[in-house]
Amino acid sequence: MSGFDKLNNFWEELKKRNVVRAFIFYAVSAWLIIQFVATVFPYLNFPKWATTAVIVTLLAGAPIVLIVSWIYELTTDGLKKTDSVDTEKSTSVNTGKRLNRLTISILSLAVFFLLVDKFYLSAERSSETERTESIAVFPFSVQGGIKIQYLKDGMVDLISGKLDAMPGLNATDPNIILGVANSKGLDNRNPVAAAKAAAELGANRVILGSITQVGELLEVKISKYNKEGQPVGNPIIEDGTETELMSRIDNIIRRLVADELNEQGSKFDSEAVLTTNKLESIVPFLRGIQLARVGKHKEALGFFRESVEADTNFVLGYYRYVENAGWIDAVRNSERRLTEYSPYFDRLETLSKDLKGKNGEVVRARMAYLNSDISSEDQFRKLLSKYGESVEILNGLAESIFHHRPIVAGNQVDAKPYFERLIELDPTKDEYFIHIIEIEEEEGDLESFNAYAARLNPESEQQYGIPFRRVMLQDSVSDKEIMELSQILKPNFGFVTRRKIQLYDGFKVGKRVQAIDERFSSQDNWFGFLEPSFGGQHDTLVVKDFASFDQTGALRDLLLLMVQASFEEIPLWKKYAHDLITKLRATKEVLIKMFPDRSQVEMDYMIGLAFLYDDSLAEANEQLEIIKSYFDDETVTPLGKVKDQARLLYFNLAGFIDYTRGDMESAETKFDSAVTRVKRVALDYATILSKPRNFHLAEMKIMEGSYKEALEIYLNTLETQSFNIVFSSFTWGFNVYRIAQMYDKLERKDEAIAYYKTFTEAYRNADEMYAPWVDDAYSRLSVLVERPEEELRGQIN
Repeated sequence: MSGFDKLNNFWEELKKRNVVRAFIFYAVSAWLIIQFVATVFPYLNFPKWATTAVIVTLLAGAPIVLIVSWIYELTTDGLKKTDSVDTEKSTSVNTGKRLNRLTISILSLAVFFLLVDKFYLSAERSSETERTESIAVFPFSVQGGIKIQYLKDGMVDLISGKLDAMPGLNATDPNIILGVANSKGLDNRNPVAAAKAAAELGANRVILGSITQVGELLEVKISKYNKEGQPVGNPIIEDGTETELMSRIDNIIRRLVADELNEQGSKFDSEAVLTTNKLESIVPFLRGIQLARVGKHKEALGFFRESVEADTNFVLGYYRYVENAGWIDAVRNSERRLTEYSPYFDRLETLSKDLKGKNGEVVRARMAYLNSDISSEDQFRKLLSKYGESVEILNGLAESIFHHRPIVAGNQVDAKPYFERLIELDPTKDEYFIHIIEIEEEEGDLESFNAYAARLNPESEQQYGIPFRRVMLQDSVSDKEIMELSQILKPNFGFVTRRKIQLYDGFKVGKRVQAIDERFSSQDNWFGFLEPSFGGQHDTLVVKDFASFDQTGALRDLLLLMVQASFEEIPLWKKYAHDLITKLRATKEVLIKMFPDRSQVEMDYMIGLAFLYDDSLAEANEQLEIIKSYFDDETVTPLGKVKDQARLLYFNLAGFIDYTRGDMESAETKFDSAVTRVKRVALDYATILSKPRNFHLAEMKIMEGSYKEALEIYLNTLETQSFNIVFSSFTWGFNVYRIAQMYDKLERKDEAIAYYKTFTEAYRNADEMYAPWVDDAYSRLSVLVERPEEELRGQIN
């Protein structure tokens, strides 16, 4: 018998004894068990070795199955040796069929599991970005002269920044590390304590180091430890003179990064580590970071400027400059934006395209935030999931929610837990407290408001008008409290409460303070505008401005701002639209003569709005084409580049025109484009222009019968406006009236009554054109409180 025949006979014997079927059944079953274990065990927080143990056990079982299925056969009398079974009584054929059926059943389960894994479990896993394990760099021990003491904390920032520049590496936030190290008194002599503290922050490796000055030489030593505080590899040591310091440190970091990436099996790209190695750039950069960390943003700005002047390719220097400028309104929202902010921002945008690793991701998310790009919120959420907590990521997320939500009439309150966490990590920043205080004010929580306000320094309390805001959260304000306010408020204080529903009440409190203290006489002009503006006495204001036009040939800025931020449903604009067209055109000509190099895109937008208010849609469309002519204008203004500003105004006006035509679908598309397709404009400007857009969206919800959604938009538009009260005064009454109507539609009686009362009190002497609103409000109020309308009018008036 040939070898082939023997092999063939052996194969036939394997099949006869069901060895092959048994092995296939076992293999399929084992594969299904492994898939199940690998998927489910992590959700149950089982240790990794548990999964490994299951896999090893199943692999060990494979040869046992082969041996048992060869030696034994399953019969009606149980398991017997194959050789002892009478051929005529053998049930191997039936056993084989049963194995086939079982295998098919297991395969069916496997297919079902694969489908579940693909369309449910894998989708869930993909939504949770895999967390990158972090490295904690602790403050260095520095022994030497005063000139190098900045490196104690500076090395934490320097090394962390270098590590974050590499894809796959993640340094624990230096702000958090320094806070923990200072509070626990940690230093490089106790790696076990440092490792324990790092583990609590989610880090699995620790870097400790020292810098020792001996004569003119500086020795830099860095040691790495695991999460138990045990050394990992040998210390890295470099020495040299002070002028050689940065190159020595860079050499150490190169070796450190190379070791880290070799452990991960990643490729080391040395150029990605280098941001700058110039001492004259690094020193002011680190000093700027230390100043910014304690809230001294103006002083820090000067050091960051010095840093990038020393190295014009230092991308992190530009980033820190732009970030700190964002805290200073005088730089970000004024003419200084043209000479200081914008050039640095443009340079950062160019350099950051090649910035790698965590640094690159954070910088690009921050730039999106500064560009008024609402996608920054989602970007920071992903970074938080991927890299864990850092002050920078938490701050970016909190600021994105707080400042961008008003653009889409969203709720800023969602930023609260992130600001609370930031305060836990860094309780020295007044900015975090102010945002939390504003949120508590919006929610009407006086107890929490006082708790956070108590932690501000006295200067900040005065600067942000905390005493006035506090009394506005009370049910009533006594004469004694009015007297106290007159003593502690600054004469130039504006009496503007964060809660926009209380603006009329704030105005009344301001008048009471003014009546007993002549220091507040400077408020006469302010109150002279607020009283008719919030009271619906708009005829007087417009006529006064038109009279000024007759003398100067141009409309005043105040009315121009009102036109941009208003809404066509306000009857005022229908009344004066025709005259407004003529006066806006004349104002544009005056401005062209006064400022021949300045863009007139805003004037063209306002002329388009006036045509819209005048029901002249063809002319409004012509203005759209004029606005499009600015789409290539690269001129930089305090509001952003003209081309980006033009796109925002274009989508706004185009959406308003579609709305007036009744094409709601197209209008909604245009409004969405104004949010998602326009980036480089100042945040305050983007928020101002969002207000009339959100009014239109709310009205569209009312047409659909979606009163709850309309209410949310109107509430958020009223309560979370981040801009000056000047931009909301003309529409304040309309906003309050609509909220009352929505509560009424939703049968929320108490809220409807409160808003109707506020509106009718404020508009008790309103212009005749607002009579339909006022009459409807009194009519509904009468029904809700079950009292005669005449009685209500007499009581309120």
